[in-house]
Amino acid sequence: MAEKVLVLGSSHINHLKTFVRQRGCTDFNFHPPIHVNLFGISGGRLQASSHVRLLENEIRAVKPNALVIHIGGNDLDRKNVTEDCVQTLCYQLVSLCAMLIRRFNLRKITILQLMPRVRTRHVPVHSYNNLVIAFNKELKRAVSDHPKIKYWTISGIKQTKQQIFSDGVHLNNLGLVKYYKNVRGAIINSMKMP
Repeated sequence: MAEKVLVLGSSHINHLKTFVRQRGCTDFNFHPPIHVNLFGISGGRLQASSHVRLLENEIRAVKPNALVIHIGGNDLDRKNVTEDCVQTLCYQLVSLCAMLIRRFNLRKITILQLMPRVRTRHVPVHSYNNLVIAFNKELKRAVSDHPKIKYWTISGIKQTKQQIFSDGVHLNNLGLVKYYKNVRGAIINSMKMP
């Protein structure tokens, strides 16, 4: 029976889903096959309980062995977000992952780092990017000793016009090639025994 991995998150995952469908590599070219499902929520936020319920419903439907999660950026691009909110958001994400592991008997969860943005909606770009740096640092520290939750550093993606859509947030096809490779690596990581 093929292993199942569910990749959850916000609109970055939706864009990746379209990208892999167009290229006919929805299972990320794994041999033997690993069945990969992608589920993204446009505007997805960890702090929106309705979004968390949607994620849980998808886990129930797919019944994966492991998860890859990429969510939290939209939570930081909100009015009145401060450095203090970073620790709270990180705690919420790690707590959610621990609960999902217990509830759904998952082997492992790999969390992708948040990416900086070229444009934001509610906070200045430099403030947002500083919050992302602080969040990633805190998240990496928070899961460093957890046997079933791992942090994944995204590599090869530069927040430049060559890899980003004009919206300043989402990746274009050049950026999606790099993102695909990172998600594929995170999938491999999530399938390893803790």
